Amino acid sequence: MGSIRIVDTKLKGLKEIHPFSAEDERGKLIKTYEKQQYFTYGLDFDTSEIMFSTSHKGVLRGLHFQTKVPQAKIVSVIKGEVWDVAVDLRKGSETCGQWFGAYLSENNKALYIPAGFAHGFLALKEDTILMYQCENPYLKEEDTGILWSDSDLKIQWPIDRVNHFIVSKRDQNFGGFLDFMNQHGGL
Repeated sequence: MGSIRIVDTKLKGLKEIHPFSAEDERGKLIKTYEKQQYFTYGLDFDTSEIMFSTSHKGVLRGLHFQTKVPQAKIVSVIKGEVWDVAVDLRKGSETCGQWFGAYLSENNKALYIPAGFAHGFLALKEDTILMYQCENPYLKEEDTGILWSDSDLKIQWPIDRVNHFIVSKRDQNFGGFLDFMNQHGGL
């Protein structure tokens, strides 16, 4: 079977994953994860849990992270399309406070998001399904976030692609990046 291709992004450790794909008259086969191929690219990722979220068009989730036992994640879209964003929150990182965004759609690519990053996305199609492969368990009491519209981060959300945003009250009430850095100094 063919190889998965993994590409570095502008943020150290954050990677785009381009799956192996084969198509014929029966349909398509897509391989997004193979431990040995990941290891070849320097990713020693051990899945602790897999979750799915379903979102209506215009749903914006994030920017989420855990303060203790941060989770590395592989995120991919099973159905639909998202604008996916990762923000570096790592202490001492030369790219701390910088963000990376990518359009993810049905099986076109995935993102490997290292521990120490915040993550969020905007659903661009109705009934979008996002899959999260997570390293380390989810800890509700450590789950928090940064405001998606933080003026210091200046994330360029593709607002022209949706009629309106649907953001949870919890996500609307997160503090900003500088508030997080002043309180925690990073992850």
